Amino acid sequence: MADNKALLFYVNGKRIEVFDADPEETLLYYLRERLRLCGTKAACGEGGCGACTVMLSHFRNGKIVHRAINACITPIPYVHFSAVTTIEGIGSTKTKLNKIQQVLIDNHGVQCGFCTPGIVMSMYALLRNHPKPTEETIKEALQGNLCRCTGYRPIIQGFKLFAAAEKEQEIGKELKSVEYESTLKIEGPKVTWYRPKNLEAMLKIRNENPEARIISGGTVCTLESKFDGIVNSKLISVATLSELSAITATKESLCFGAATTLTEISDFIKNFLKEKGKSRKYQVLEAILETSKWFAGKQVRNMATIGANLMCGNSFSDLPPILMVEYETFAIDGDFYVTRRPKSDSVLVELEVPFATETGFFFSYKQSKRKENDRAIVNSAIFVDFEENTKIVKTLRMAFGGVSENTKLARCAVKFSGRTWNEDLLKDVSNALQLEFTIPNNCTIGFVAYRKCLVNSFFFKFFMTVQQKIDGEHEEMGIKRGSFSSIQCADVDSSLYEPVGKSAKIISAAKLSTGEAQFLDDMPKLDGELFFAPVLSKKAHAKILSVDFADADAVSDVVGHVTWEDVKGANEINDEEYFRKNSVTSTGQIIAGILGKDKKTARKAAKLVKIQYEDILPVIVTIEDAIKYKSYLPNAPEICHNRGDVDGAYERAEHKLESSVRFGSQEHLYLETQASYCIPIDNSDEFHVHSSCQNILEGQTSVANVLGVSMNHVKFSVKRLGGGFGGKEMRFRLLCGAVAVAAQKFNRPVRCVLARDEDMIYSGGRHSCLSKYKVGFESSGKITSVSVVGYANAGYSEDVSIGMLSRYIDHCFNCYNFPNYRAIGHCMLTNTRSNTAFRGTGGPPGMLVAEDIVHKVADYLRMSVDDVRRINLLKRGHKLPFGTVDEDHILEEVYKKAKESFKIEERRKIINKFNEENKYKKKGVALVPIMFGLGFGLKHLNAGGALVQIYTDGSVLVAHGGIEMGQGLFTKMIQIASKELDVPMHKIHTLETCSTTVPNAAPTAASVTSDHIGFAVKKACEDLRKRLSAIDETEPFLSWEEKIKKAHLQRISLSAAAFSQSPRITWDPVTRMGRKYNYYCYGVCGSEVEVDLLTGDHIIREVKILMDIGKPLNPAIDIGQIEGAFIQGVGLMTLEEELFTQTGEQLTKGTSNYKIPSFGDIPEKFNVELFDKTSNRHGLFHSKGCGEPPLLMASSVLYALRDAVRQVNSEELMKWDSPATSERIRLAVGDVFAKEVDFRIVILDKRYFRQ
Repeated sequence: MADNKALLFYVNGKRIEVFDADPEETLLYYLRERLRLCGTKAACGEGGCGACTVMLSHFRNGKIVHRAINACITPIPYVHFSAVTTIEGIGSTKTKLNKIQQVLIDNHGVQCGFCTPGIVMSMYALLRNHPKPTEETIKEALQGNLCRCTGYRPIIQGFKLFAAAEKEQEIGKELKSVEYESTLKIEGPKVTWYRPKNLEAMLKIRNENPEARIISGGTVCTLESKFDGIVNSKLISVATLSELSAITATKESLCFGAATTLTEISDFIKNFLKEKGKSRKYQVLEAILETSKWFAGKQVRNMATIGANLMCGNSFSDLPPILMVEYETFAIDGDFYVTRRPKSDSVLVELEVPFATETGFFFSYKQSKRKENDRAIVNSAIFVDFEENTKIVKTLRMAFGGVSENTKLARCAVKFSGRTWNEDLLKDVSNALQLEFTIPNNCTIGFVAYRKCLVNSFFFKFFMTVQQKIDGEHEEMGIKRGSFSSIQCADVDSSLYEPVGKSAKIISAAKLSTGEAQFLDDMPKLDGELFFAPVLSKKAHAKILSVDFADADAVSDVVGHVTWEDVKGANEINDEEYFRKNSVTSTGQIIAGILGKDKKTARKAAKLVKIQYEDILPVIVTIEDAIKYKSYLPNAPEICHNRGDVDGAYERAEHKLESSVRFGSQEHLYLETQASYCIPIDNSDEFHVHSSCQNILEGQTSVANVLGVSMNHVKFSVKRLGGGFGGKEMRFRLLCGAVAVAAQKFNRPVRCVLARDEDMIYSGGRHSCLSKYKVGFESSGKITSVSVVGYANAGYSEDVSIGMLSRYIDHCFNCYNFPNYRAIGHCMLTNTRSNTAFRGTGGPPGMLVAEDIVHKVADYLRMSVDDVRRINLLKRGHKLPFGTVDEDHILEEVYKKAKESFKIEERRKIINKFNEENKYKKKGVALVPIMFGLGFGLKHLNAGGALVQIYTDGSVLVAHGGIEMGQGLFTKMIQIASKELDVPMHKIHTLETCSTTVPNAAPTAASVTSDHIGFAVKKACEDLRKRLSAIDETEPFLSWEEKIKKAHLQRISLSAAAFSQSPRITWDPVTRMGRKYNYYCYGVCGSEVEVDLLTGDHIIREVKILMDIGKPLNPAIDIGQIEGAFIQGVGLMTLEEELFTQTGEQLTKGTSNYKIPSFGDIPEKFNVELFDKTSNRHGLFHSKGCGEPPLLMASSVLYALRDAVRQVNSEELMKWDSPATSERIRLAVGDVFAKEVDFRIVILDKRYFRQ
């Protein structure tokens, strides 16, 4: 039979037949660009976030199989003879919502909504397979999904309610009886894809095409093509071959077909073990099951196969260590893993996994940055068998991944046969492992010290586990998560202002949960539209010698390119260039843009641009580099607070100490990347710009500046954002201007949406900081003098760095009364991306200084840190460092209530008992107060405008300068308008944020937008109500609609604009005195953690947050903000870490190597309570902003970890920087394994620099 050259599949029940498919095209691209099904989102492009999740269904052995998969890495030929279900296929606001969507809405599990369709589809696929899911299966199903907004709690809490499956969707009848009677052959421009009908056909194709690569799903090829430029011209997919997909059991083994997915293997092993019961002979199966659980996300495991996991040969592949130890030699021949992949003539058909012996012990281990959906730093499998009824080693086998380019067997193990299992053997094996696995400090894999330490830690953990089992002891060597629980208490009476104060659902939640809500890249394409693919600098500091566009311009469907030479206005804005002209000062800077007729064409052509550079030295990457070379931000003022006699008090102090603390950088990782869309109007006389940004005034100014037109010729609009967190406050403007230049040059609409790796090197992150300080204090713990010098990494330009540094020194005292206080801040210029605003901006690194001081004073005096806090806590009436007194200071009351609720003393006693009983794991606890000032540092930004319009049908349109990015701003403003106009909320709407309705708007940032704009909305509604009052007096019983019609007939204006400002702000930036913030937010957070001392792994056992936010405008939304900020802070303080090379190349530029918290990282017990004894007389309806302050409370987790490690750390003043990653925790333990490695490598790995 002839080869089949047409793809056939179904999408949401519709038959799709494709005759011109390109194997390099992904399912996501096809869905979004060809079918315009834009509910499935493009976010990471590497299968790491789950925003693109769809359900793939097909028949296998007469049964239907449903799988959640990542559309962004699935090649389109893979879905042949399958049915694809997208978010559009399961529920709609126009028909009926799916139960999953409704549950998310009802539980306030939707914020920005960009991740929501993917989360819904993961849950949908789970329910199709498991109609009554458990908490464990729900968490497992969501391992491959990320959310940067919600903190995950409302999603898990809502999904736990499920007890019934959805009605099964009909799948194409042709697929039910399909047999693969012919081989599929899809020929694209560069790649030919074969899907043979059987094993014989596969071998024939392979013999005819020996260069062809055998694959299953082809996801790895997608990633290699995208990120490494590796294109395999011929691919043979064995995903549907029954000969490679079977699982069989014998008395002595299990046999897995090479194309069996990890999900299929896990499900089979679970059922097998359930039937057979527990036995030592099945330990290897338990190891495979446990290891597979933590391999990537569920979507990847649904496609990844055991054969591919083995044959890829990655050092961090999860199963090879287990298989190598189980098979003893595990080699087709002696050089199976000589190179990264096995020899090309190897064809893996089946793997037989023998059962272990009854006299042996088999365990596997894996340590990664994040527990779930992360590749291993080091993984291992170890097996020991004993002579019968003895402790004499018969066989010892060990394999380690992550210590070289490939997984390696420990060759030294063989010499320990015949030895007695005792501490002498432990010592000798440890020494032998250190000698065998020597990792050079400049190796490409990084984390050298940690990897060396983990090799010995894993064997030690294995040794002790075996020893305990032999001796009948039962101390658990690792730590395991328990079940999840949560309580949210918002018992704050706001009934006086209804519907303000009620937990109304986010207005667009239904549209977001169905994928109907339109983000920028979902907007329909216009005729003649072009896509802008940026050409970004690859050097951190260099001259541009030449730029060659010949190859790029020659690509079919490329229209042209733009550079600085095409700019009609100014190519500079402040200290930056839209297009780099003569030199580059960081990687990721825009040099040019390639314009193509579609996204795929433009991006491929952009990679063909050839740029010649000449290096400029030095390349400054770290703060230490900048200090060494005196690289300060040009023209930046020295920012300082100086109160009291700091030096004199220090000299008179009973005790003194000098120390420092480091605060790491953080990537925003909003799921919607930076995007801009410019439409020229009237032959490029006017421009309508759509942007994914937080600052329409900056966008409008930037576009007008680069185009050489006045601002009234630029209409700037924002519909909604898929997350922002400060990252879209300023950094968007260069891209926005560059896209506008292209639209002006070609007089055609131009769109640009950055790929994730482009976004991460182009846009800025949070400023890293190095703080050095001197402290004077008394024996009582009273701190009398504090002097801080802080250095912030600004990156290559100013951006908001001066404002960030100002807030940093404002918060270096956190909430403590330091009577003599000096803080000086410096902005350091480096050859890294320009850092920018990020939730809390300078507050978190400043607050960390104060907490580090308190902890080290407690260390020095051997006092309880709780006592040092209590003694130094700010009280009502104390002056702040900038001269004002906070008359509404209530921190003492909040702290007292939190302390009682968290039961800190009682909890410490319980933890001390636990720590005495457990040698290799420890618990820690911390109760940390915070105080955060609300407002912009620049006085003129503390204002907002609104325009409220009533139409003749009685509907109301509320427009304002604030931008909706998941924080519920639009919803809150509609609640205010509803209250003031006495109109139901469903009659009120907000379309977008636009420069033509409310001009000169301040950025949506600093947690004050609801205040400023809310007051403006309130004033506009009051004005309208006053105008309508005459009708109310004469005809009081008219309906709202009748009243509005009558007002229109009486020529009463039904449009009102209003403006508000913060009158209390008296800040003088020159003298640095006065009231800088309208009010403060207060909060206290208690955290309890448990740490595995052998690996640095940890679990947050419990968190209790008590937050003062006055009378909340919307309790549910505000609690969602608190939880989301807290979990983002957990990432900042414990997990997220940006890495650079010595030459300035940024290594963390995707979800594969930059990890944010996932569903499995939230606290087991996660309780939030709103403080109910406060009313903010300076806030809108007595409320307070709450977007930023809760992030600082994640420091309680940081210091609970410190408390746990302090049990075994012997330093007099324990060094504890942020983030406290598993690596830093492990090496801080200070045991013999940690001391045997060079600790300096942690800070300055010769390949990696920490920011």
